[in-house]
Amino acid sequence: MRIAILDRTIVRTLIVLAIAQLMGWGSVGLLAIVGSQIAADLQISIAAVFAGNSVFYVVMGLWAPPLAKAFNAFGARKVMIMGTILAAPGFVALAAAHGPVLYFTAWVILGTAGSAMLTTAAYIMLNEVAGSSAKSAIGVLMLMTGLSSSIFWPAAAFLSGLIGWRMTCLVYAAAMIVVCLPLYAFGLPRRPPSPKASSTVPATRKTPAVPAGIFRLIVSAITLNAFVTFGFSAILIELLKAEGLPAGEAVAFGSMLGILQVGARGVDFLGAGRWDGMTTALFAGLALPFAMLLLILGHGTHWSIAGFILLYG
Repeated sequence: MRIAILDRTIVRTLIVLAIAQLMGWGSVGLLAIVGSQIAADLQISIAAVFAGNSVFYVVMGLWAPPLAKAFNAFGARKVMIMGTILAAPGFVALAAAHGPVLYFTAWVILGTAGSAMLTTAAYIMLNEVAGSSAKSAIGVLMLMTGLSSSIFWPAAAFLSGLIGWRMTCLVYAAAMIVVCLPLYAFGLPRRPPSPKASSTVPATRKTPAVPAGIFRLIVSAITLNAFVTFGFSAILIELLKAEGLPAGEAVAFGSMLGILQVGARGVDFLGAGRWDGMTTALFAGLALPFAMLLLILGHGTHWSIAGFILLYG
């Protein structure tokens, strides 16, 4: 009975996190769609607009160490609730921006909120709920949230075309309060009280330390990979338009990326144990330059863009 209850709790938590994470990542990815509109409206360069994404990720990273104490003290649920509440004024500030100062301030607010409510927070939440089963639960969540761009890029294109990018930001602000906040507040389980300290400490097997050199290489690889993939995703729609695609086709091709990424994650998830992380990383690392080379040499043809999306995804 205990296992059945735990399973239901994990499933409920996964559903809540999947919906909220889809909305969270989908909403902060709106620059891929409305970046050129913002640049024209604020009279700043498109590079300056996409620098907002950079500010977002840098702020998220800077907040990670301080928030670790908050996650430990209050639990993931409470921190995610606060992050969601903070995200709403971030989108309001973005909608109200008429110059670079408020524009970048909005991304600082959103980066702070993102550090409290997005991926890392969700993984901590699953670890609290699932314990030793957290690895599998995180894998399932990764499959679900990979669709954020496939859902929200077309949605952002539709909304911005209908009501403009500023009102789209306000819609996202409302979604944080009306949808994500209740999901986190009422859909996530409360963290059980910590067990009282015992005078006898159970013996634990020591995990061998990772050599410093290997750790630095791993961190460098992850950082460089994120530099390429996160940055490339932000400018993908504009890049496809620069290749000659109409805006609608660019959004359609770009939205396929999330579906392919989910498919690749699914294969990797189902193939757990058949190949290690290094094999997956090497394959992905080799596929990226081939994908970009295909895009460069294809001169904007549909087959080259489709091949690029397939390999890149």
